[in-house]
Amino acid sequence: MGCSGSRVEPHKDSGPQPGESGKSRGQEPPPSFAELIAAGKVGPDQLEGPYKFASYHANITGRHRGFKDKESFDEWIATNEAIMAKQKSWATIDFEAVDPVYMFNYGTIKGEGLQMSKLRKVVIKAQKAMKKAYENAYIKAYRKQGAAEVYQRIAAVPQKLDWVHQPDGEQLDLIRLYKGALGALGELWEYGQQVVVASGEADVKVSWSLKKARPR
Repeated sequence: MGCSGSRVEPHKDSGPQPGESGKSRGQEPPPSFAELIAAGKVGPDQLEGPYKFASYHANITGRHRGFKDKESFDEWIATNEAIMAKQKSWATIDFEAVDPVYMFNYGTIKGEGLQMSKLRKVVIKAQKAMKKAYENAYIKAYRKQGAAEVYQRIAAVPQKLDWVHQPDGEQLDLIRLYKGALGALGELWEYGQQVVVASGEADVKVSWSLKKARPR
């Protein structure tokens, strides 16, 4: 979970859906998670995703961990079984369609369990394509007229601490980790606003998003 700057509108499936203003909620300030944090219900439901705040829970142990209840888990299993049934081979699997958590834990294709020897090539190809896309975007932005000055202004924004000591040196459990992450979102948003101002460019926007994570 976090904030990022972009000139491109967030993909419809990569962030909060449009709010009443017509803008993506990802480009509006994040909501307060104070009530969820106080109640300890800070884990997003694996089925419904991280933007269904009413489905947040504290279920981080057992077979149905990561889900608000057994019914949610069963529906997730059934949905992903149907998706996996459409896949023809581990060497041609569609990462856009398949939930990776389900794929690695339960996935089979034609009765064949996970085949990393075949899947690895698909993963490497996707990684190279992603790396190339980011490199091209950086080069394009850096070569624009006046970009060097903008980069210098952004570099001058005060840095946040790289390391934050945990309370009393204790190891965080997942609930405390989620609480800290959700509680920090507002501060990250404010820091993003500072970067926008420092850039000096009118068309730069900051967006926030949440990533669902199923406890292992």
